[in-house]
Amino acid sequence: MKKILVAVDGSEHGWKAIEIVRTLGECKALDITVLHVVADHSLYRNYGFDMTHEGYLNEAAKNRAEEVIRQAKDYFSDYAPGNVAFAIKSGEPANVIVNTAESEGFDTIVIGSRGMGTMTRLLVGSVSQKVVAHAPCSVFVVR
Repeated sequence: MKKILVAVDGSEHGWKAIEIVRTLGECKALDITVLHVVADHSLYRNYGFDMTHEGYLNEAAKNRAEEVIRQAKDYFSDYAPGNVAFAIKSGEPANVIVNTAESEGFDTIVIGSRGMGTMTRLLVGSVSQKVVAHAPCSVFVVR
């Protein structure tokens, strides 16, 4: 385990994932990337949601992503053992996480077991389940 992608969404389990990665990194120098994926709200049109406020939802999601990454940067501000990078991407979260891990050569993904999207989980399944099923590397799911 050397190059870790930690996916965060601002949920309690996401912050626990960050805490575990930092603890691991203090034992062994790791290259860490903290990733927040902004879900594309147009994805929910197929599920019958009225998207008259889609622009507002996308702006709110972007602002939330920036806040989550700011908090993660604060948390890692005094982290010295390795490198920490931060990224915000958009799309379907599980696909973005899996594709990022594959294209950027991560050997481990760390993700919370449950995130912010209860409705999404009911409709299309959990992000962590999809990541485990399709990841090109080891996945550490945090509760």
